[in-house]
Amino acid sequence: MTANNESRIAITLGDPSGIGPEIVAMTLAAQPAMCGRVMVFGDRAALSRGAACAGVKLPDIDVCDPALLSVATIDSEAPLGQPTPAGARAQVSYLRHAIDHIRAGAIDALCTAPISKTQAEAGGLGYPGHTDFLAHELWADPVAMMFVGPSLKVALATVHIPLSEVAARLTVDRIADVVALVARFLAHQLGVADPRIGVLGLNPHAGESGLLGKDEIEVIAPAIAVARARLGGAAHVVGPLVPDAAFRDARWQGDA
Repeated sequence: MTANNESRIAITLGDPSGIGPEIVAMTLAAQPAMCGRVMVFGDRAALSRGAACAGVKLPDIDVCDPALLSVATIDSEAPLGQPTPAGARAQVSYLRHAIDHIRAGAIDALCTAPISKTQAEAGGLGYPGHTDFLAHELWADPVAMMFVGPSLKVALATVHIPLSEVAARLTVDRIADVVALVARFLAHQLGVADPRIGVLGLNPHAGESGLLGKDEIEVIAPAIAVARARLGGAAHVVGPLVPDAAFRDARWQGDA
């Protein structure tokens, strides 16, 4: 924790050949007041190049630099827009160093810039993405990926698998777990009183009463019932909703 007891935030740079260093540099330049709470995990050379590309000046910032890429070597070993083995190893190293700090209690929250999944796999990450890796390394279960915007919050029941495998991975327990996670997040992290959660169907027209698929009848509707029972009235859960129509504000005015 910081001296004033504020949360300490880790930011990993992601793929040094990608847009991560630029995004991080622009964010830090735009929010200098938060920099005392931030530790960046990544090569300082990559962060400095990102700042130069973005045309911003970096404030004073704490950087955990693994010294894998230097000012002299970065353009040849990790050129912009060209994923490389050196960049693959670097982006995995950034994540692993951040995880070590989290486990030691030195970091309270983690923000990750984009990785190249293909290169991260080549660099030894061992998982198809951040979500899977962090869940394993931090012993978190269940977990869910969630996209949070000003008017729409969307959580996923499956991540990083081929579309052909989605139906088989959707189970009553998995869907109910995600709904419960979303309800807690909305209530405790976002301060939403009596959260309203819409659960989407899988098939066109939410299966059309089984005509276009039975996943809604056999899995999703039972999962909603289980989630309601678990939450005990702590959230209003509806569905299965027609997937495409649910994203129109006129049809669904829920919280997630």
